[in-house]
Amino acid sequence: MKILNSQKTITEAWSEKPNALSVASIQDKYIRANTAKLLENQDRWVKKGMRLDEDFSMGVAGATGLNQGIPHGGPGKGVLPNISMAIVRRAFPEMFANVLVGVQPMAGPVSLACAVRRIYKTSNPQEIIEAAWKHVARFSGFTGSTANASGEPDAGTAVETEAAERWKLGGDANKFEKWPELGLMLATQVVAAKTRKVGSSFSIESAQDIESMQHLDMMSEMIKTCQEELVQEIDRETIAHCKALCTPKTYKFAEGVVSTAQNAGGVGDGWNGRWSQERLANIVAKLIGASNNIRTSTRTSSGNIAVVSPDIATALQIAAPNFSKIVTNVNGSSATAAAGTLNGNIKVFIDNNAVDPTTGIDNGEALIAYKGEGLSNCGVVYCPYITSLTLQATDPRDFSPRVGVMSRYAFADNMLGAENYYRLLRFEGLASKVGFDTNDEGTW
Repeated sequence: MKILNSQKTITEAWSEKPNALSVASIQDKYIRANTAKLLENQDRWVKKGMRLDEDFSMGVAGATGLNQGIPHGGPGKGVLPNISMAIVRRAFPEMFANVLVGVQPMAGPVSLACAVRRIYKTSNPQEIIEAAWKHVARFSGFTGSTANASGEPDAGTAVETEAAERWKLGGDANKFEKWPELGLMLATQVVAAKTRKVGSSFSIESAQDIESMQHLDMMSEMIKTCQEELVQEIDRETIAHCKALCTPKTYKFAEGVVSTAQNAGGVGDGWNGRWSQERLANIVAKLIGASNNIRTSTRTSSGNIAVVSPDIATALQIAAPNFSKIVTNVNGSSATAAAGTLNGNIKVFIDNNAVDPTTGIDNGEALIAYKGEGLSNCGVVYCPYITSLTLQATDPRDFSPRVGVMSRYAFADNMLGAENYYRLLRFEGLASKVGFDTNDEGTW
C-alpha cells in the first residue's frame, strides 16, 4: 500500500515533534503513519476543547464555568482538561491489532472502508466472481485454452498464436473467440465508530500517601492503569472478532487409542501418539496444515501468525525442533506476548486471556491468521478514530480527582471473504496428555 502524500505530510510533521510525541523512532512505516494520523485526530480535539459525556446523576454542585474542569450537577456533561497526547503515542504502537489485522485510522466518526475487487468477466454480465479464492477449477485455463473438460484444477494450455490473433475484446460469437477479460470493481462499506470508556477516582489522602511513601504520581498511575485496561480489552475484541469468522475444528484425544504407522492420527482425534513428542508433533502438524490451508483459500500466502493459549504455547515451546523461541518480548501488548516462531515463518503469540479466570481451565485454542503487507491483504481492518482520550476533573463534593479514558474505533471485514484469512483449532484435554498439566496439583 502506498502512503498518500497528505498522509506523508502528516507523518513528517509528527516526526519533527518533541521526543515524547515524535513518531520518528517507530520502525514500521505503516504503524508510524497510522500513529501520526491518530495524533493529528487527537490534536484537533485538544485545540477545540474536547468534551467527554458523563453522567453525574449522583448530584454535585452547580456549574462553575466551562474552563475550570468542574462537572455541573445532574445528568450532563463535564468539561475536562486534556492530557492525553503522549498516551496515544505510547499506546497505539503497542496494540496487538497492528500485528493481527490491518489498520486504517478514521478521519471522522463515520468513514468508508474500500476494497478493490478483481473479477472474472463471463458471458453473464450479472455474474460477479472474484478472480481469486476458490474458483481455480472453473477458471484454471482462463488466459489460454478454456477446454477443461475434466473439471480438474489444471493450468490449461496456451493456444496457437494464429488462433489467439483472432481473439477480440467483446468478441462476436459467430466470427471470433472472445478475449478473456478481468475487471476491477471498487466496493465500499460504511463503518461507524463505537466507544469504550473507563473512569476512576481516588482520594486526596491516597494521592498524598503514595507520593510521600512511594514517590509516585497517583494521577499518572491511574491514567496508565485505565489506558492499559482499554488496550487489553481492544486486543481481546480483535482476537475474538477474527475467531468469530471461523468454523472451528476440534481435536479430541481418544483414550486408549495408540497411534501407529498405519493409524497415524488415531480414531478421528488427530493428535494421539505413543509418547509426548509424538503427540506434540501431531499438534504442530495440525497448526502447519491450517496455515497452508489459508494459502489455498486466499491464493496469496500461508498463515504467518498464530495466537495460541498458554497450554498450546507450552506444547510448542517443548516441541523441538519445529519451534524457535525468543528471549525477549518483541510485542508491546501485555495481554498478547510474542513467544517465538513455528516452522520458520509463523510468528506465535500467547493469548493470556485464553484461561478462564474462575476455573483456571485453558481453552486449548489456536487462531492461525495471514496478514500481508498493506491494508487490503488481510481479513479484518481495525479502524481507530480516537485511541486514548484521557481527561481529568475534580469532584466538587469532596475535591477528589477523577480521570476518564475513552477510545473510539470500528472493525471492517474484508468484503472479498474475511473468513479465508483465519483458521481456528481447538485441542481438548491438551495439558494432561503431553505431560505439563498446570492443574495437576490444584489451582495455583
